[in-house]
Amino acid sequence: DVDANPITILYLDDITETKEIEKKYVSEKPLVCFVTIDNYDEMMDQAPSSVVPMLQSELYKIINNWVSENNGIVLKYEKDKYFIAFEFRYLENCIKNKFDILAKVREVDTKSSIPASISIGIGLNGKNLVENDEFAKAALNMALGRGGDQAVIKDNEQFRFYGAATKEYEKSTRVKARVVSFALSGLIS
Repeated sequence: DVDANPITILYLDDITETKEIEKKYVSEKPLVCFVTIDNYDEMMDQAPSSVVPMLQSELYKIINNWVSENNGIVLKYEKDKYFIAFEFRYLENCIKNKFDILAKVREVDTKSSIPASISIGIGLNGKNLVENDEFAKAALNMALGRGGDQAVIKDNEQFRFYGAATKEYEKSTRVKARVVSFALSGLIS
C-alpha cells in the first residue's frame, strides 16, 4: 500500500555563491554625483586677489581628497562644478560620516563675508547611468533650491537630505529660480 508510507523529498540548494555575486553587483554599482561650489563668483569677487588662487586650490583639494577616500573619479567641467563617480559601497561611509566634506569646506577661510559651501547631488538605483545622471541633476537642483550647503541623494523612489548646517546665504540664482518655477508649475498643473 503506497499511501500508508508517504515519502518526503527534501531538496536543498546552496545559494551562497549567488547571494555573494548579488551583493558584489549591488556594491559595485556606479553612482553619479555632481558637486557645485555655492556662491563661487561672489566668494572669489570678495576675496582679496592674492588669496584667490590659494582658495581655489584648497577647495579643489578638499573635493579631490573626498573623492580619493571613496575610490572615485572626479572631473572638473566648470570653474565651480565637478562630476564625480564612485561605487555604491562607498556611499554608506559618506552617510555614516554625515557627508563630512560639507564641514571641511565650511572651515575654509575665504577672507570674505561669504562662507565657502558646496552642494552635492547624487543619483542612484536608476535603470542605467543615464537615469542616475538625471537623478543626480535633480538632486543637485533640489540642494541648490533649498539654499545649498547640503547633500541630496535621489533614487527611483525619494530624495534624502544631509547637511545644511549653515544659514542660507541669500542669492537669487537662475538655478534656484528655475527650481522654484518648476515646482510652482507642477503645483498649478
